[in-house]
Amino acid sequence: MTKASPVLTPNLLYRSDIEGLRGLAVILVMLLHFNAPYISGGFIGVDIFFVLSGFLITSIIQQKVHSDNFSFIDFYNRRIKRLAPNTILIVGLTTIFFSYFLLPDDFINYTRTVRDVFLFSANSRFEKDLGNYFGAEAEAMPLLHTWSLAVEWQFYFLYPAIFYFTTKLVKQPNLLLIPLLIAALGYSIYLVETDNNVYFSTSARIFEFLVGAIAVFIPIKISDRNSKIISTIGIFSLLSISFIYHDNTPFPGLLAFPVTAAVFCILICGHKNIFLTSKVMTHAGKLSYSAYLWHWPLAVACYTLGYETGGVLLLPLILLTFLLSQCSYSLVEAPLRKSSLKFISTLLIFILLPAFLSLASFYLVRKNDGLPQRLGEQHKIAFETINEHKDPQRGLCQTYKGNNIEECAFGSLNNDSPTALLLGDSHASHIKGFVNVLAQDAKIKGYLQTDSACLMLRGQYGRTIAGGKGKTCNKKTDELYELIGNGKFDMVIFSQRWRGYTSNMEAYTASLLESVEFTLKAGAQPIIIFPVAEAEGGKIKNLNQCFYRNINQPEHCDILKASSDEMLSKVYKMFDAVLVKYPQVITIDPQKVQCNTEKCSTHFNGIPLYTDIHHISDYTAKLFAKRYLKEYGNPLPKGGI
Repeated sequence: MTKASPVLTPNLLYRSDIEGLRGLAVILVMLLHFNAPYISGGFIGVDIFFVLSGFLITSIIQQKVHSDNFSFIDFYNRRIKRLAPNTILIVGLTTIFFSYFLLPDDFINYTRTVRDVFLFSANSRFEKDLGNYFGAEAEAMPLLHTWSLAVEWQFYFLYPAIFYFTTKLVKQPNLLLIPLLIAALGYSIYLVETDNNVYFSTSARIFEFLVGAIAVFIPIKISDRNSKIISTIGIFSLLSISFIYHDNTPFPGLLAFPVTAAVFCILICGHKNIFLTSKVMTHAGKLSYSAYLWHWPLAVACYTLGYETGGVLLLPLILLTFLLSQCSYSLVEAPLRKSSLKFISTLLIFILLPAFLSLASFYLVRKNDGLPQRLGEQHKIAFETINEHKDPQRGLCQTYKGNNIEECAFGSLNNDSPTALLLGDSHASHIKGFVNVLAQDAKIKGYLQTDSACLMLRGQYGRTIAGGKGKTCNKKTDELYELIGNGKFDMVIFSQRWRGYTSNMEAYTASLLESVEFTLKAGAQPIIIFPVAEAEGGKIKNLNQCFYRNINQPEHCDILKASSDEMLSKVYKMFDAVLVKYPQVITIDPQKVQCNTEKCSTHFNGIPLYTDIHHISDYTAKLFAKRYLKEYGNPLPKGGI
């Protein structure tokens, strides 16, 4: 039998299938973040939430407007009581826990993030500071997942007023939503194709909310049997995508549309889907908001304590997440959602007060250099030593956007000195202190120009390698090689995280050879800086954190020389190929002062040498340079070439 099945009627404001879909969304996200095998695209769970938010918010406003009972104050009062209390609770408990572990700089960044969480701008913070949602740095950010809450709130601030006044002016507001959806999708596609740093962008996600909004206005005549088939296809599509998509999938943009389309099908046909309406899925959906807030701090806590998620910890972490979620839902989320608090009280207690406290906390923590005394006297001394040697150019000249590279000059600042360009990714930035000591000794004027995760070599390989930053990286690289070709520099110093680009060694080697040849033809001396020792990144996720966890026995964090050499073997073969063809290339190997035949040190006199798993500090760079000068002399040509 066929019957009309409107997507929204008053008795369908609660739909168990939507609750179950929430449960599916949070489970996908948890499986991804807890490193379950094969679920490489579990991040689409967040996109499911966005579509559901667009659907539910539009449903609420549409019904209230239809009954002439809509109130902005009531709407925001309900939203705040629904979302804010659990956020405050879990962010507060996360802060208490990580205050015992976060290093001073990390604690400053953490409190800045807390501030941005309560100012509804965390997504902008991560877009600026992190860029890559899937980068290794993400594992050290306990509140990374709050980016999606900021996107939701930004949608709530704008959309209700726009939709409300549209319903007052137009009888069929859905006719305006469709062109808005097309424009928003087109803009998202444009953003992804022109800038791969838009994962956290609200602008790139607006169309997902609009897909849900349009579903409200699609009453459809369909049999129960066909409805079940279509919704099942939607679920199967979401599960398939979660296996197919991965961390290098261009997203959101065009590839987010199949996700939203699958959710759309479920919204209009999922009323009687047996899987989504089951007790397990609906209960998971009821706890989904709490579970989403809890799961990522738990994952980061594992990384911080030196444990790998996934494997034997996968099921315990999922169970612990839902246990904590049940507690916070029963004790905080549900009671406060049903409370009779008026809007002014809700606003003061759950919005203004947390914002003020987070601002004050960030100010105090930053003013006191991250409160290093939290961690004990040895930690305090180590932090202060590293802080004394911080180089401001490391921040300014990485992803430098100015027109005057004199701002990034180092070494001998005499304009009559021979000149050298130090270029590459963040490893060129971290080795700058090393090169600076050598340049001062050789009376060479250097210029630092780097871009994170950017392979600054000529040829097509640098433009296509995963981890490159698209147009930004290519533009910067082209500009620098134009300067090299015009004879601006007497020396060109290449420094990269060489191991990060080894997916096609033939093309990689050809690109380095082309860059060296171009440099020689321009009349400049090519210099290649070899990598510092690298750890496998298994149990030791962060060498800096490893040092502080083992501050009384830091040798536990040292790197086996054979292990590092094995990981870098492809890179060394590439260097050999370059030296065979161009023996005049100068090479500098920092490991000569870092390693003996068995181990490579990660500490010196109670000070950590690394800032993470593969970057060294400015203190370390200077230390290595002084040792190098003493033991091997200066490899840079004094007086130029």
